Amino acid sequence: MAYNSSAPREEDVKIFVDNAMVWNLIESGHEYFASYEGSAAKGFHLAQINHPGDQDTLR
Repeated sequence: MAYNSSAPREEDVKIFVDNAMVWNLIESGHEYFASYEGSAAKGFHLAQINHPGDQDTLR
């Protein structure tokens, strides 16, 4: 689950992670920056994710 930082925080967005290897790297309880694509009607899919302190993922 995520939230859109430009909308009120109570509006959560459910994002599907299509790649199992990426899913296994995401840790519960941690905060990430993520971008996603899609629509409410078709569902949202993860496009990019990084941990705020990890500069290597911003290349």
